[in-house]
Order: sequence, then C-alpha cells, then structure tokens
Amino acid sequence: MTDLTFSPILPIPLLLVVGLVIVIIALLSALRSLRGIWYRLGACLLVWGCLFNPQITSNDTRPLKDIAIVLVDHSSSQQLGERPTQTEKAVAEVKKSLSLSPDLEVRFIDITPDGKEDQLGTRAVTALRHALSGIDPDRFAGSILISDGQIHDTDNLSGLEGPLHLLLTGKKTDQDRRLEVIDAPRYGLVDEPLKIRVRVFDNAQLNKDAVVRLTTPDGSIKLFPPSQSDVREITFTPKHAGNSVLVIETDPLPNELSTSNNKVALNINGVHDRLRVLLVSGKPHQGQRTWRNILRSDPAVDLVHFTILRPSEKEDFTPLSELSLIAFPVRELFEEKLNDFDLIIFDR
Repeated sequence: MTDLTFSPILPIPLLLVVGLVIVIIALLSALRSLRGIWYRLGACLLVWGCLFNPQITSNDTRPLKDIAIVLVDHSSSQQLGERPTQTEKAVAEVKKSLSLSPDLEVRFIDITPDGKEDQLGTRAVTALRHALSGIDPDRFAGSILISDGQIHDTDNLSGLEGPLHLLLTGKKTDQDRRLEVIDAPRYGLVDEPLKIRVRVFDNAQLNKDAVVRLTTPDGSIKLFPPSQSDVREITFTPKHAGNSVLVIETDPLPNELSTSNNKVALNINGVHDRLRVLLVSGKPHQGQRTWRNILRSDPAVDLVHFTILRPSEKEDFTPLSELSLIAFPVRELFEEKLNDFDLIIFDR
C-alpha cells in the first residue's frame, strides 16, 4: 500500500504566510509585465512545496502468529506409575493438533525439579507468568498444562491473561497418602517435653483417623493419640544432649502409588539449660584465674573447680591428723557425679 504523506519542516501557519507572500509578489510582477515572471514563480512554488517535505511511503504489513504455551510437568509426582508414558503421549498429541494451525506459534516449557520442590512444591503458574512476561498480550492465544494436578501456586492464578487448559495424567483409581509435619522444633531442652504436630491427607482430603506412629531413638514406638481437630499432636522428651533422630510414619493405602511421603525423619538437637563444667587443676598456677574468668563470663555455665594443693606422691611425713586439707573426692566426682557434668577440663 502506497501513501503520500507530508512532514512539514516549518510550522503550517508560517508556510501559509510564505505562500501568501509568493502569491502577492507574483501578482505585482504580473501587473508590471516583468520578464521571466513565470519561471520565477515556478521556482518559488517548487521551493515552497519542498518545505512541506512530501514523502511517498509504502507499507508492507504481515500478520504475526499467535503464541500458545504448553507447560509440561516433570516433577517427582509425575514419575509415578504410567504418568511418564501418559505425559509423552499427551505432548505428542498436542504437537500434532496445534501444528494444524499455520497462524499459531507453539512454545513448550518443561517444569523440572530445581532442588526447591520439597519446600515450595511444583510452581507451574510461576513458570507460566515468567513465560508471559516476554510475550505481547495481544498475541497470546492461551496455555495448556500437562500435569497430575499437584500444583502448589494456584493462588497466583488471579489476573492471568488468556485461558489455561489442564490435561490431567494418572487414573481415577490412583491412591496416595501424604504425611505432613505442621510443627517440629529443631532444638529442645533436655528432660523438657516438646510438641510435634502432624496431619495426614488421603488423596488431598484430610484423614483424622489414620494411624500415625512415632519411633524414638531407643526404638520404642508411640502412637499419636486421636484428635477431633485437623492436627494430631504428641510429645517427645529429649533424654540427652545432642541429636535425636525421630521417625514419624503412617500406614500405606491399598495400591498406593508411592509410600515415600508416608514417612518423615526428624532431627532434634537436645541442649542443656545450663552447661555444667568440672575444672580440675593439678596444682596452683597463674592460669587458673584465666580459666575461671572465661568460664564464669558466660551466665549459662555452672562451674565446679577443684585444685589439688598437695599431690598424693608428696612424702613429707606430716601426720594426717595435722593436715587441714581435705582429700580429693575421686570416687564422688568420677564415679557418682561424673554423668552430671557436660564438660570436664583437666588443667595440669
């Protein structure tokens, strides 16, 4: 398509004034019958017309293809049963069907595990929004999601441009039970009870009657008591400082796809409210004050300090009745009270 357009170099009012001046000069020259008037008038009109900057434009328009996005879910739940085969067949069928539209550009996006799936779940809507950020909204035709439906960012669907179609993999008879830990502290005081809260879902529906077991580090098994609320709760008391590995599990369903989400391992680190330290100095020296200042600077440390003033191998023939020193309590410290201390320091 060819068009004639004008892009004046000077403002239109100024060009009109220039044109009026040319006409007046031409009339005056014609009245006086000056020689070459028509050549001068033609040159002036040519220059005046050039000031309008006439342009011949040719537009070559071609229609742009619409864009369709196909999201293919390759998360862990999509690897169960016959879902990988169903996904491949669905992708092939979508390619075949959409290829029949010559004015449609199809973009395939694979949703693969990125290491954050256990914490964030499958973020299909986030991936779709990221893909849409580089597409003209007027060209977006719609999107297709091939998944098992385990999507964890559906709250971002509001305001999404274009239609979203879901091709659901799996079977209606698929069974899956999932154990979810609601609250489990990572640290706890020794001999102080901790609360662990869980809940069980059967096919994404809450199950209040499922049997849930807790296996403690000593091998004993405790059952979570039944509850009328959505959350099951049990207490665990750390018996020693350090890590305590707990296992929470529930029974699988008949013909369940995977039992990997029926069991959860917890690592709870037991700590003492106050650190009990035994410091035994073999003889008096200047460094004792440094030890005491360091240990007593922390209010969470209980310090018990013994200094041996008279070693047992010293022979000075002094009668025991004349000694004012008490004997070092070897049996009391290292047999009876040894387990009461968290740290024992032998100094010289």
